[in-house]
Amino acid sequence: MIARLFKSHRPAAALGLGCFLLLFFFSPPAFGSSKGAMEIGLSSHYAWPQQDVADLSPGLDYGAVFHYWLTRTTSVLVGLETVTFECPLKVDGRSKRLLFQAVMLELGVRYRPEVDFIFKPYLEAGVGYQFWSTDPSPSFLDSRSGNSLAYFAGLGLEREFAGRFTWGLNLRYHYFPMRENLEREVFTNPDGSYLVEKDAIREVVFVSAGFELTWRFR
Repeated sequence: MIARLFKSHRPAAALGLGCFLLLFFFSPPAFGSSKGAMEIGLSSHYAWPQQDVADLSPGLDYGAVFHYWLTRTTSVLVGLETVTFECPLKVDGRSKRLLFQAVMLELGVRYRPEVDFIFKPYLEAGVGYQFWSTDPSPSFLDSRSGNSLAYFAGLGLEREFAGRFTWGLNLRYHYFPMRENLEREVFTNPDGSYLVEKDAIREVVFVSAGFELTWRFR
């Protein structure tokens, strides 16, 4: 599905990527963040499921972020992210759809050392809480939901431009400890009832790569 969407929008995607690279590599330097500065912005990532959810298809992650700079090098970040993965599901041997969505509330710290580079590297880590839900296409399967703690760590590069804006590329590692089961295959019994086989989900891990755009308003 994602591949078909990207293919159908290839010219627009290529133009967007080209504009992003021009801003990222050739924008003039701007002033650095100072103590008490605040930023708000948007982010998007492509996420690859791992470990107990390695069979899920990669998905897109969208989010919003807020930074409060404690010093010139360290900020407290508050984030909201949502990601959706498509799970393999078969009903009597036929492929169906089951969506797994997680909404994450995050609190962390980002450290960006003062270095004399065109690109400003940073490290980040934090904790949060995630709310998950499933949306199966077979109508006889119930949607389910739950929640758990969430952990993340990441690294990235940033480049400031136009005085108050910052583009960034980053790589993140997400971890959810869970005690759930995810539907894998459904069989119809002769009496019309259903037998549902599930896979145990104990550790949800996914790695994401993408960008962040923020605006400094103070």
